[in-house]
Amino acid sequence: MVQGVSIMSYDRRFISVVAIFSVFIAVILVLIQNSIGIYYWDIFLYVNNAMKMAHLGPGDALYLPPFFPAVLALLFRLGFTGEITVFAAAAAFYVAGIIGMYLLLQLRFSEMESLAGAISFASFSLILSWAATGSLDVPAISLSIWAVYLALIARRRDSRFYYLAFPVAMAAFLTRYTSGLMLLPLAVIILTDPSLRLKLPDIGRGIGLGVLLYIPFGYFFTETSEHPYPSQNRFHPQSPVQPHP
Repeated sequence: MVQGVSIMSYDRRFISVVAIFSVFIAVILVLIQNSIGIYYWDIFLYVNNAMKMAHLGPGDALYLPPFFPAVLALLFRLGFTGEITVFAAAAAFYVAGIIGMYLLLQLRFSEMESLAGAISFASFSLILSWAATGSLDVPAISLSIWAVYLALIARRRDSRFYYLAFPVAMAAFLTRYTSGLMLLPLAVIILTDPSLRLKLPDIGRGIGLGVLLYIPFGYFFTETSEHPYPSQNRFHPQSPVQPHP
């Protein structure tokens, strides 16, 4: 019992190190980005869509992935406005992604190896370049990491974690449509499970919760362009040709 408590305490110290490191880097990135401002055209479209969702203005490209704009819309409604809100929201996903990467690696590697992997992920130039800009790439990656981690936990420990895995996977898809390819690793995790039959009810409920998460966004698409699916909205005659989602 004492040894188990010691191991848990040791693991929490590593998680704390990852969290402190990621928050520190995120704050620096937000401050740097705030001094630069928004410089990528797509981000203006995401902000405009967020203002549309918050009933604060029109949206210009409502077929684009809606999840991150919905998060921004919630922050706008709470009174957090300005460019720094966009940067901070993106940076929060960056922090979540680093922590998720550590937990995912820890399923296979030691704490020290997982820490090294998480720090490596956090410091990749491609990740750092977009972490606090307000673009969709890092939030989608972070949500995808968490979806895979939760699915593995559901397979190995408790199948009720599928209740979280599928909604998070849906959120990743709604953050960047190409994240739908994440269905491939999720399918491998699920279909190769020796206890698949016993877990089918929980898998079904998890899928149902994922669909439930999509419903308000499908309603939003229907209200704005008469189609419940974003892929149809993209090619709607009234939809302008804009950046690739």
